[in-house]
Amino acid sequence: METEVHYTCAPERADELLTATNEVLNNLSSAIAEQDLQRIVEDIYFAEKSRNNNANTWLRRLILSDKRYKNASYIKRSGQLHEQVTLEGLEVLAKQIFPLPHRLTFIDMPGGKNYR
Repeated sequence: METEVHYTCAPERADELLTATNEVLNNLSSAIAEQDLQRIVEDIYFAEKSRNNNANTWLRRLILSDKRYKNASYIKRSGQLHEQVTLEGLEVLAKQIFPLPHRLTFIDMPGGKNYR
């Protein structure tokens, strides 16, 4: 799992924003609200529409379906992924992903100096 967070700020605010970023990521599972669910579903639907026109996507999904289920069940469901999203499911996934046990923080300071 790889996650990147980028922002620009005054050098004296770097620690403050790093702390705020960590708080958001660590509390992500409880921050997902019901009103966010519809937007998330729409985003997944939009992304899946373009993926479903890509032969490489179908090949990767066929391989995953065979490895995981030993049949084509994943392929059959892939057109309805957006319909399978639930608030509870997103909360569980967020708890599994964040907080990240290993982090690398890089802060680029003005003048090419690095902090941390």
